[in-house]
Amino acid sequence: MRLYAGICGSFPRPPELRRAINEFREGKIDRVEFEERYKASFKRVVRLQEDNGLNLLTSGLLLWDDLLRPFAENLGGIRLGRLLRFFDNNFYYRCPVIVDQIRWTRPITLDEVRGLSEAASRAVKAVVPGPYTFLKLSENRFYGSKEELADDVVQALRQEIESLSDLADFIQLDEPSLVDPELGEDDRRWGVELVNALLKAIGIPRDKLLIATYFNLDSRSYSILL
Repeated sequence: MRLYAGICGSFPRPPELRRAINEFREGKIDRVEFEERYKASFKRVVRLQEDNGLNLLTSGLLLWDDLLRPFAENLGGIRLGRLLRFFDNNFYYRCPVIVDQIRWTRPITLDEVRGLSEAASRAVKAVVPGPYTFLKLSENRFYGSKEELADDVVQALRQEIESLSDLADFIQLDEPSLVDPELGEDDRRWGVELVNALLKAIGIPRDKLLIATYFNLDSRSYSILL
């Protein structure tokens, strides 16, 4: 069995990238210059991982403001809502507000993963929010049942993952909501059912899937995930 070492979450944004983002938002630089400066930071992050012996590389998620933001901004049927605390820490996210049927209309992270694949000399992983965490951290103002909402979330994530499957060696589903200590047994099982439904829809081998929970995985969640 081969062991992999890699980064689970995102990298801190380098100071030069933070400056580039601010200048681009203020209209001081155009998109061409911004992309050049972003790519320079991106390549340094990839090189840093390789230089430190990691053999499963990530893009660093340098342009992700939070776990759900790229998807909330690019999936049809969703608009950004208020800032909410991301679990029990000092990090906040924009709540996705579901106002219409959720639709995947184009690849969301394809360019990022393609850039990683081209820059890296080792295995790479793509990161996608898991379906259960996406549901738990969103506000539903459209669907009449959680089952209908879940079906469309699973299908949207399926399409995104399929767009990445030829570029990424592994797919990481971020599912911190699965280990929320306040979850009841039924919710835990339903969350795992959603992950399994996504896996079945995609048809990728289970050894190509990583589930990142971030937080303590208690015995109740662990037994269900197994």
